[in-house]
Amino acid sequence: MPVPPPAQAASTNAGDPPPPQQNLPQQNLVTEPLPVVRPPDLSTSPPPAPPAVPSASVSLVVPPRPVARKRASDAQIAKLLIDASLSSYPGNCPCPYNTDAAGHACGRRSAYSRAGGYEPVCFRKDVTPGMIVDWRVINEPVEATAPQGSP
Repeated sequence: MPVPPPAQAASTNAGDPPPPQQNLPQQNLVTEPLPVVRPPDLSTSPPPAPPAVPSASVSLVVPPRPVARKRASDAQIAKLLIDASLSSYPGNCPCPYNTDAAGHACGRRSAYSRAGGYEPVCFRKDVTPGMIVDWRVINEPVEATAPQGSP
């Protein structure tokens, strides 16, 4: 099957006027050489000095003083210790109040209720004062203060 000629050529008849000429901007075909720009020789000249700033416009930014965090209560620390103990248990029955994979209460099948093996911390009564002190030593560093009477 023959390919039809382009639409513009097919529409020209002997009586039609020629298509109008498009006015395109003329391109400058003469190219001028570009100026050569060389980087400054830094080995012989010192770097430029920063601009002088009037002292009146200089402002000092003072960082804010650190805000003292509130000390965690014993109850908050006990909750954190219980949560950490439960999250470190590999099974799904660390405490009697947890549920097994089938959704049944663990009760006496829990690790807490069985003698020997893993001993999770399940209740507030299981958290000793020593555990709370140890947690504070690790997680609440004491701010250094100057001794009394020093300048």
